[in-house]
Amino acid sequence: MAIVDLKNSLLKTAEQRIESQLLPDVRAAYMKIVVTGMQAALSGGPNGMAAKLRHSKDPIGDAARGAVNLVILMSHQAKGVMPPKAIPPAAATLMFQALDFLEKSGIVKIGPQELGQATHTQANYLLAKFKVTPQSLASMAQRVHGVMQDPTAMEKINRKAGVVQAPGTSAPTPLPQGDENGV
Repeated sequence: MAIVDLKNSLLKTAEQRIESQLLPDVRAAYMKIVVTGMQAALSGGPNGMAAKLRHSKDPIGDAARGAVNLVILMSHQAKGVMPPKAIPPAAATLMFQALDFLEKSGIVKIGPQELGQATHTQANYLLAKFKVTPQSLASMAQRVHGVMQDPTAMEKINRKAGVVQAPGTSAPTPLPQGDENGV
């Protein structure tokens, strides 16, 4: 979907993978965020956001954080109409565009290690922006583990999901079947 075609095949593959996993209810918002974000990043020419990456001391980190900041700024301006589910994939795609710009400009060669570094930086920065700390993630994981170890809690979850035997039956309650696409 790239507004500006990605030249780096690794970045292009990453973008295609994200887009292939978008749910239909998120796709339109994602596209709108990416288009608007690219317009904002490229506006201003040599004084624009993308061009400022040329003078960065940490261009990979700044590309990752800049994409998050841009999407969050747009979400504040959208006054609650931007679906939160569209924010991470749009920020990732904008980061891919920024990284591709860095490579095209001869600033840095983007390979698997650089993409990994940028993705790690972006994920940590995005979580921090939403006030999700490593401690809160550890706490959630511990609670989930605790629930999974509790047979009574797991039975309640399985019943709600329809995957346990109903009382007095000999077979598990079947899950509803979708169409050939699993929907």
